[in-house]
Amino acid sequence: MSLSYFSLALILIVVALDLENVRSVWRRRVLDVAEVGCDDYTLVIPLYGDPRYFADRRLIERHKPNVLVACDVGPSVMQQFANQLEREGWRVQRSIHAHPTAPMLIKSALDEGAISTAYTLKVDADTVVPEGIDRAIESMRRDGADVCSFKCGVLDPRSLCEKLQAQEYAMAMLSRHHRPWLLSGACYAARTSLFREVLARHTLWLFAEDFEFGRIARHLHLRVRHLEFTVYTQVPSGWRELWRQRSVGWWLGSFQHNWVNLDHNVLLTPVSSFYYVGVVGLGFWLRWWPLAHLTDWPYLMLYLGTMFGAYTVLLFAANWRVRSVWLLLMPYYSFFQSTLMTPIGLVNYARHAVRIRSLGRYHVGYRREHISARQPERAIGAVT
Repeated sequence: MSLSYFSLALILIVVALDLENVRSVWRRRVLDVAEVGCDDYTLVIPLYGDPRYFADRRLIERHKPNVLVACDVGPSVMQQFANQLEREGWRVQRSIHAHPTAPMLIKSALDEGAISTAYTLKVDADTVVPEGIDRAIESMRRDGADVCSFKCGVLDPRSLCEKLQAQEYAMAMLSRHHRPWLLSGACYAARTSLFREVLARHTLWLFAEDFEFGRIARHLHLRVRHLEFTVYTQVPSGWRELWRQRSVGWWLGSFQHNWVNLDHNVLLTPVSSFYYVGVVGLGFWLRWWPLAHLTDWPYLMLYLGTMFGAYTVLLFAANWRVRSVWLLLMPYYSFFQSTLMTPIGLVNYARHAVRIRSLGRYHVGYRREHISARQPERAIGAVT
């Protein structure tokens, strides 16, 4: 079987994009933490659905004076849990939504004036923020950055499923060096005044809300940087939980952002948009077509062996800085996700869009806006 020139060109482009993490050695958009701290920030933890998501709050208790729990209290169990949190000394902001999401709850807190600090950080309830976050915020203040991504690691990986996710996260975080607007939902920060501006244009969808936040920040010409500070999040420990997280959440959101809003993203992030469309969309066809048409078992094995071998070499070349033995399994792990979860993400997107009666289209125009004052925030609470 001979490949057409188009297929060969596509493969070469995909290879080049897969090697982009080599660019992580350049740190023009990366900020190291400062020597002193700034406590003029609020860690906002969106909480809805079930109190168990904040069961391990002792892991973030050291930051309690700077924490605001934005809680949806529609269900009675969440109302009772909000009361319990307040008795424990946590600051709680209550709101009620038909279909609550993290950006909805943060927007409610901002609209109600519950956040008065210069900087706001969105933090997932199951994310651990180590000491030194104040020094990261001070670095952000000195740079005059409007929005910052953080590195996100896996908290105490033990099972094979968790260790593969830890390797996956480490590789993904390298890409933030040259694409800092690819925020991680576990933790990201913005100047409070600009957090409002972004959420005013946000679809407020639950899935991949972090990617949308970063892309709107680019639309607004904000100064987006990556902070060299790692937070740690809990991940699915087993394959069934991972399947649910990715098929119902991540790949649903991927379809919404990369296909439903393709017209916006080719203008905002053309390279990464082509990558997702090419690797996930066209790559999906390149994976399934040979499996369906190569009926000769030796040729099929040769094709798969060549594909997995080449991809392994690519992964090691692009991610040498975060290499581990688990990188050897990543081609199979990635193949499984992109081959099986892509159509499932499409189906789940359709179901969700019908349920909430929204297509998830961005609330921005095609002409980019300029709103950043480009001035460092006032360090009201700077400490040494």
